[in-house]
Amino acid sequence: GEITSAAAPAEGAGSHALMAMHAIRFARRFGVAYVHTPFAGIRHADRPARDWEAVWEAHFNLGEGEASAGPNAINYALAFPALHALFGYTGGYEAFDEALLRDFRRKYRSNKPPRRNAIFPVCVHVRRRNAHDFHDDDSADLQRLAKTLGHLRSLLDRRGTPYIVRIFSQGDAAGLDALEVAGDALLLDGGPSVTMGELIEGDLLVITKGSFSYVSGLLCDNIVVADAHAFPPPLAHWQSYDSAGRLDIEALDRHLTRAARLEAGS
Repeated sequence: GEITSAAAPAEGAGSHALMAMHAIRFARRFGVAYVHTPFAGIRHADRPARDWEAVWEAHFNLGEGEASAGPNAINYALAFPALHALFGYTGGYEAFDEALLRDFRRKYRSNKPPRRNAIFPVCVHVRRRNAHDFHDDDSADLQRLAKTLGHLRSLLDRRGTPYIVRIFSQGDAAGLDALEVAGDALLLDGGPSVTMGELIEGDLLVITKGSFSYVSGLLCDNIVVADAHAFPPPLAHWQSYDSAGRLDIEALDRHLTRAARLEAGS
C-alpha cells in the first residue's frame, strides 16, 4: 500500500506540514511507501489559493525525493486512527526521532541558500488571540513569556554574547510591551513563510503554542526553547519553560557552549 497526506480543510500551513510529517514518520516506521500529495486548501491565504499553496509546498519541500501520490494511496490525514489501530501504533509527537528530523531539515534546506547570522538572534514566535480563528483560546501567555525572556537575556548578558531579541507575531503592538522589544525588532504581520523562515534560522528559537510554532521548532537545528504546557508538547531535547517562565539555565548554558564550539569549528 501507499500512504499520502492531504490534510483536512480549514487548517493552516503548520498543521498541513505537521500532518505530512506524521504520515512520513508512520510510513518509515512500518515500511509503507510514502507518496507525496502537494499542499492544497491551506487557510489564511494572502494571495490566490494556488500561489499560496505553491509557496508552502516549496517552503517545506517535503515532497523532495518522494514519488507522487496515485489514486489508490491512503490519505493518512483522514485515516490515521484506523491505521494506528491496524498496525498497533501508539507513538505520539515524541516519536519524531533525530534521524527523521535531520531528513525533514535536509529537505527544507535543499532548495534554499545557506545562511549565517551576523549577530546572535533570539527569535520568538508569539501566537495571539484571533476572534476569527477556531484556535481563539490558544494564544501565548505573554507574562510567562516575558519572564522566560528575562532569564534568557540574563544568561546571554552573563556570557557576553551580543544578541538581539526579535518578536514575530500578528496584530498591533498593543499588549506586547511586557516583552520589552520595540522598533525594528518587533515584527508584526509579516509574510507567514518569510516569518517561519526567520524563526527556523534563529540561533535560539523560542516557541509558544500551535503548529506554526511547533513546525518551526522541528525544522530549526539550533537551540529551541518551548512552553512546557503547550500543545503539541516539546520534544525531549528542547529546553522547556514552566508555568512561571522558569527554565533550566545551567542546561541551556551548556547547550550554548556546545553550539559555540561547533560554530567555531565549522
